[in-house]
Amino acid sequence: MTYRARSTFFVSLAITSGCTQVDSKNIPTTNINADTEVIAQDSTTTVTTLLRNGVGIGAGSIVLSAGDELSATLGGETVRLVRLDTNRYTGVLNSSDGGAEMTVALLRDNDPDAATSTVVLPARFEISAPVQDETFRTGDSVTASWSPSDPGNPIAITYTFNCKPVGDDSSPLDDVRTYTVDDNGTHTTTVTDILNARGPQPIINGEPCPVEMEIHRRSYGELDDRFAGGGIDAIRSKTLTITVIP
Repeated sequence: MTYRARSTFFVSLAITSGCTQVDSKNIPTTNINADTEVIAQDSTTTVTTLLRNGVGIGAGSIVLSAGDELSATLGGETVRLVRLDTNRYTGVLNSSDGGAEMTVALLRDNDPDAATSTVVLPARFEISAPVQDETFRTGDSVTASWSPSDPGNPIAITYTFNCKPVGDDSSPLDDVRTYTVDDNGTHTTTVTDILNARGPQPIINGEPCPVEMEIHRRSYGELDDRFAGGGIDAIRSKTLTITVIP
């Protein structure tokens, strides 16, 4: 099993932000946009916070000045987040229990009250079906099963594949089919429905096509209302690879 590092939206913010860099000492907390994503793994949890000056996709990067820092606390452990790149700060904590609450705080010497955001880690789960490297053919059903379930809450199942289209000698591009369903422990689809994400261009029949299946739970936390905007969420995911033969 492997883990997907970050959501596409989170990465796109990091790429499109940062044309202008501003020291945090010149920015009040009420002008800071803070997006935090928490990735819960088997025994560790990675937290990454992206800071921008104001809201909007073109908002500039904020670099923490002396006297300002970000920290994360989980299970009695607190770590200081370190600068990852232009406007992201990250840290790793040595626990990942489902239901545990993480606190992410912006500490400022000129502000006695930390801006504190919280999120609860999603519950652990294991995938029981399909199994790694299992093969499916056109007409087959594909059933994903996991436990424990959490009925009444959503869970996302994503199939990412790159089957080669007919008459195209270039490298195949990734296509994605995502189902957001009730977290009841099982979901069934078909090979045909998964491959329909490819669109109208036919793919080569009989050529094996690797498909990455990811199941992930996401919980949404509470962002400190002093920030201009942003959010905090936590993800726990499991991924395996199957083969589809069109």
